[in-house]
Amino acid sequence: MKKSKKQKCAFDLLPFHVIEAASTGDTEAIQAVLKHYEGYITVLATRKMFDEFGQVTLRSALVDIIQEVNRLRIRYWCNDLADVDKYDVTMIWAIRGRKQGTYDMADEDFYEKLMRMTLEYFGCDCSNREDYIYIPSKMHPRLKSTEKIGTMMYKVSKWYDELPDGHTFTMADMAEGIGVSKKSLNSLLSKEQNKEFLEKLRGKDSCNVKKTTGRAGYIYRKPGKESPESVMKYEKLIKSLNVKYSFSFSKPPYFVKNGCEIVIANTRGNVTLCNVLDVEYSDVKKICEKAAVKYAPKKRKKAIILNVPDEELDKMDAETVIEMLRKTITKNNEMEYGECKDKLPETYADMYFALYQHDKILTLRFPAELRKEDIDVPVDRVTAREIYYKLSPYCNVVY
Repeated sequence: MKKSKKQKCAFDLLPFHVIEAASTGDTEAIQAVLKHYEGYITVLATRKMFDEFGQVTLRSALVDIIQEVNRLRIRYWCNDLADVDKYDVTMIWAIRGRKQGTYDMADEDFYEKLMRMTLEYFGCDCSNREDYIYIPSKMHPRLKSTEKIGTMMYKVSKWYDELPDGHTFTMADMAEGIGVSKKSLNSLLSKEQNKEFLEKLRGKDSCNVKKTTGRAGYIYRKPGKESPESVMKYEKLIKSLNVKYSFSFSKPPYFVKNGCEIVIANTRGNVTLCNVLDVEYSDVKKICEKAAVKYAPKKRKKAIILNVPDEELDKMDAETVIEMLRKTITKNNEMEYGECKDKLPETYADMYFALYQHDKILTLRFPAELRKEDIDVPVDRVTAREIYYKLSPYCNVVY
């Protein structure tokens, strides 16, 4: 039986779920797509491209790709060329190249430039990692800058790896060790392709770097490796401290071990207490005990209730009542926000209570950390008694 052109076209198409899975980065689905179009790719890849005439070859290749993509759009989705831009295209590249934004543009090769220009043509932002999925080649992996023998970064990496665990050094020491100036070394490490190695030097949250007052600037420390026995010992210590002070992982504060560091999590963030490789076990225990006392939740005191009779309120003016409310908030403040002020906080970091007047409006603003909405009272049409009854419920509470 002879198949029609329409039946043959439908028969040769890949199932939609395979294309959808490939567009999300599924490796098996991508391999299935590449296998399906293997002959098609082979036919189109017979011409060699050399950039012997400046940008001529590059532009020709770019035009060929754009025309092919638009041809597929028209063939399968739309009938009018004017409607082409209404349809999205998921492109799967079988081309060798580095991930966009991870290398020096001056070092960009022909295929990487072709890929970048094509992505940009179809509206992809190469600086946005969410705009495309990059799958590194397993057959021909790209060497990292520290793995290329003979390069300066290879020498830097080798010098660092040969240091003993716990050894401290400066950038001047490293520059002298590999035979370059400190300025050249800083310039080398600042490049995008060496970002991973620089993060390795600094450690998580710059835990391997300390600032000094002298000309050395910063002192780096190569972290050591913790033995399995030490890991078990300190995990047991963390568990016992959390039990002793009734700390729970569901609500700060509590102790936790992050790599080689002992950390206490509290309501205002995490605080690194010490590195177990630098401090003796007995000293670690003392540091943790001291931190537990400091960050342990205190017993809430009873709120100071402001209760003024109506007769007295009628004798007061608005400013007197407002000042009385400020003092009550200050006394009920248990979170160390300081006194309640009569002005608006200038920055987010200035976290304090504020009861201030502006444009005939009296506003009670809470510290940003409490995540409470402002309370506004129009003062031009209300009495001192009304101000009191409107704001006193917010002042007679412990914060």
